[in-house]
Amino acid sequence: MQQEYGSDFHFMDFSGLPKSPGIQDIYAQSNLFFSGRTALYNLIQKGIALYNWQNIYLPEYYCHDVDAFIKALPVNIFYYNDGPYNTGIIDTAALDKENNIFIHVNYFGLNTQSRLQLKNAFVIEDHTHDLTSEWALNSTAHYCFASLRKSLPVAAGGIVWSPQQLELPQVTAEKNLGNTAAYMKLAAMFLKKEYLNEHYTNKQDFRNLFINSESLFESHETNGALPPIIQNAINTIPIELLRIHKINNYKQLSNAIHEKEIIWQQQIQDRCPFGCMLFFKEALQRDKMKAYLIKNHIYPAVLWPNQKEAKAKAFSEKVLLIHCDVRYNSADMQCIADTINHYAHAG
Repeated sequence: MQQEYGSDFHFMDFSGLPKSPGIQDIYAQSNLFFSGRTALYNLIQKGIALYNWQNIYLPEYYCHDVDAFIKALPVNIFYYNDGPYNTGIIDTAALDKENNIFIHVNYFGLNTQSRLQLKNAFVIEDHTHDLTSEWALNSTAHYCFASLRKSLPVAAGGIVWSPQQLELPQVTAEKNLGNTAAYMKLAAMFLKKEYLNEHYTNKQDFRNLFINSESLFESHETNGALPPIIQNAINTIPIELLRIHKINNYKQLSNAIHEKEIIWQQQIQDRCPFGCMLFFKEALQRDKMKAYLIKNHIYPAVLWPNQKEAKAKAFSEKVLLIHCDVRYNSADMQCIADTINHYAHAG
């Protein structure tokens, strides 16, 4: 079997595992959308109609593809001072008005509760990085949403639920471009599986499918329902089993890395990190490690490039995310740790 780690999910079959609750079993009052960004788009559109939402405050450190997608809505977009580098309560008292909405993120699955203290403004929490954290399960926010394809091996999917049992946005009909994007991504996942199993040799074929499908997610023509095959897959994934597996992998990987100082928040207690975050003093150090890992078939993620604010940009340029999800076992974690340790020792 080809030994590669990270990047996009390959296709995985969970039919042999014990039956376990899916995401909509856990959040029974929820709706699925084509993607995380279309989920948020429909939620904001609903809030404009129901609550006269006027101003959206996004954290300064965020995936700005989301900003671009919601700019088509008749609301003002602003940024507030939040990112993984902040601790403690966020001072938003001057903006605590009923027509304002705050998007609040559980960064990398490492936060334990909301750091916003608002009485009048609406709060929408983004739980993409840990779909079933204690914070998510016990949230008191007006609404929550998540992109499912970032944490689960699915081709598409976003979800919206309301801890306060408020009215949810409804899903519109399937769109042809959405179906095209989803099936293209699904084909890429199948081909990657075959490649990893050494039944298919042309890696660039599925890389092109991943890249081209991802570009389609930027279009509003994907704003519709999920293809039934994708929706069924989402609801049959044993999400808690995957979460436990990731926690165990993370603990092994973080314990096996010798230079503890490069691990961002190593002590996780009961949290489930999105991955193992490595933090470097300088961007050049990060880039050298990234190049070394890729050379050794380990493909880390950068969360997120193209930041706009100074603190967010400085943080983004110094971090790498090492995947440690259900695709990998104990031997894989040791292999990744050995590679990182060898680089540090050689340096």
